[in-house]
Amino acid sequence: MTTMINLTLLPVTPSQESTMKPVLTPIIYCGPGANLYPLCDEIASQPPSSIGSAEISSAKALLPLANRPMLAFALQSVFSAGLSNCIVLAHSSQHAAIVRALSTIKLVAPPNLAFLTDNKRRPKETKDHDRSTQGTITFIDPTLSGPPAIPTASSSAGANATSSASAITSYTANGSMRVELLPLGPYDGNTGVNKAPNEIQKNFRRGPLGTAELLRWIASIGKLDSDPLVLPVDLVAPAFPLRDLIDAYVQSQALSPRTPTACCALYERGAGEGVGKEREKEGPPRLISAYAPDEAESSNRLVFLQDSDLSEDLSIRRSLLEEMPQTRISTRLLDAHAYIFNKQQLLPLLESNPRLTSLRDHVLPLIAKASWMKGLREKANWHLPGERDDESDDVLMDTTEDLAVADSNGTLLHEEAIGRNSNGRSGSKQNEQIRCLTVVVRLDSSPSNGAEVSSSTLPRFIARANTVATYLESNRWLLRACQSQEDQSAFVMPDIVESSIQPISEPVEGTPNIAPSAQISQDSILGAHVRVGERASIKRSTIGHHCEIGRGARLSGCILMDGAKVGENVRLENVICCASSIIGDRCTLKDCDVAPGVHVAAETNVKNEKLVGEHEEEDEDDEEEG
Repeated sequence: MTTMINLTLLPVTPSQESTMKPVLTPIIYCGPGANLYPLCDEIASQPPSSIGSAEISSAKALLPLANRPMLAFALQSVFSAGLSNCIVLAHSSQHAAIVRALSTIKLVAPPNLAFLTDNKRRPKETKDHDRSTQGTITFIDPTLSGPPAIPTASSSAGANATSSASAITSYTANGSMRVELLPLGPYDGNTGVNKAPNEIQKNFRRGPLGTAELLRWIASIGKLDSDPLVLPVDLVAPAFPLRDLIDAYVQSQALSPRTPTACCALYERGAGEGVGKEREKEGPPRLISAYAPDEAESSNRLVFLQDSDLSEDLSIRRSLLEEMPQTRISTRLLDAHAYIFNKQQLLPLLESNPRLTSLRDHVLPLIAKASWMKGLREKANWHLPGERDDESDDVLMDTTEDLAVADSNGTLLHEEAIGRNSNGRSGSKQNEQIRCLTVVVRLDSSPSNGAEVSSSTLPRFIARANTVATYLESNRWLLRACQSQEDQSAFVMPDIVESSIQPISEPVEGTPNIAPSAQISQDSILGAHVRVGERASIKRSTIGHHCEIGRGARLSGCILMDGAKVGENVRLENVICCASSIIGDRCTLKDCDVAPGVHVAAETNVKNEKLVGEHEEEDEDDEEEG
């Protein structure tokens, strides 16, 4: 039995601010989606009748994955891991749109859900009657001062502030969850949380803040109650439940007296292929990562991470190979941007180095290197809590000869290959206090007994939907998962409450929304209030709410976001049509991305294009002649 969790917005109260000190503090970062152009374009104002709301928001957090907002999947992963609190970082101008979009979503409790309940991080299994009880996810927004104006997905979820507080404090009993919306730093908008003392604001630069700066800001305003669990809004990870990352961090604490400084996830790249040549060029950049097995903890230690430049040789310090001779070097792995940090060790680093702006580009590589490179902590002025000045290591930076590594595709560096360089040195006592763990997620699911895998078997999948290629591939996998009969208890998708999605126009009496002669394959999904014309064909496609598809149109492998309209006798293959876009009659598009609100003129015939404005082939001909 599963539990449906309604998402509800209630005003913040002092009693809510002080309840529930979480085991971990999940933080979901909703970035701008710079690599998702033109899907994440500027907000386009449209008449309310076009898509049922006053504006079209192309915010990354609200891009649909299988007709569910991207943010809903991130919240579902947090809830499935048994965590009761979550912070969502998003631009203040997007808060209202986020609440409005998530009012149509319910989270689902997976079987055998275990909650993390105490400071020792020991799971507490829920009872059967607990999982069968409906609860609410409460959105706390500092900008609200009164009752919510947004209707909730269920009348039973429309509780007042008092009942909400009860639901929060009894989380392990009824499965409710507290989500706090925060802006992107002290200078984002004029929300109540931004009215921070001058001594806090002066410690942060104006303009967009990086993820490391945002984490430091959250701590400065008293919102970081425990070790932070940082997640990107775009991670789609059926092959890697979030609980696996948490378990690796927790088990390391149990097996070793040294608490890990950081724990991250690396995964094999595999998504984004077969989605069009131009899109594949925009896939995620390659990384060079180095990790070594830690036999004492049955895990891997991340020792090196940087962007890959295959045109240059890779150099590895001899001191690293002497200390960890079983190090593996790989360019096939990508960073999931899912991190758990030791709060007591991380904050001194961030406070003493305000120039560290990015967790991925600056903080994580520094922590990885500091676990074995002598003198790096002194250079970074990084002092751990309780550490005396006379305990610091005065040795200068290691200047031993670098060893060139020719093969960087996961090659194992054997001990005998570097034995001639070893002089018996070990890492300093200071470096032993810093550890960076990593979980490596493999996509190969071939059975060990050599049996053949059925072509209908759902493949293992993990990707960040942060490029057009991986976004399209993520939708394709989720589309297959919606139709699959396999056991997916480890990966649960949030549910859609179609009853809460209101029609934008009255249906025509005697005219069905789906024409009898229309052909819709079983591997396609349709949202609420969709209209499909006579003899239209839809295959392997995701059709959003309030979409219209004209007579004789043929769609294959497409994504239509809410309010998109396709004219008569249109041919679309591997096309993404953003919200409120219009495809004119008799158009033929292949491997194209249509921006929000764009009107593609009739009889347009293009492929591998990003359509971001009024697109007419006549204009292109005029430019060529001129």
